[in-house]
Amino acid sequence: MDCLFDTGADRNLFPAAWGRSLGLKIEKGKLVKTMGIGGKEIKAYTHPVVLFIQGQKITTEADFTDENNTPLLGREGFMNKFEDIVINEKKKFVRLSFA
Repeated sequence: MDCLFDTGADRNLFPAAWGRSLGLKIEKGKLVKTMGIGGKEIKAYTHPVVLFIQGQKITTEADFTDENNTPLLGREGFMNKFEDIVINEKKKFVRLSFA
């Protein structure tokens, strides 16, 4: 699944529909409130997730919400899992290096 790499996002934020399609009971997760673009408060529920990036398994958490349909990979829970991250805006690529 495609996600946006968001250096401005504190945490991973996924559409609740994704979680429901995997059988998660979204509202059974830990309730968190976060700020979205423009300072809008977003209500979400935290669940453990496993991501596979470049063939590597990453065990982390994601917040699931019905209030945002754009999947975001944030600093805590995604970016902090890597040894090094290079963002080249001119060439339009991101390089992730595992420890």
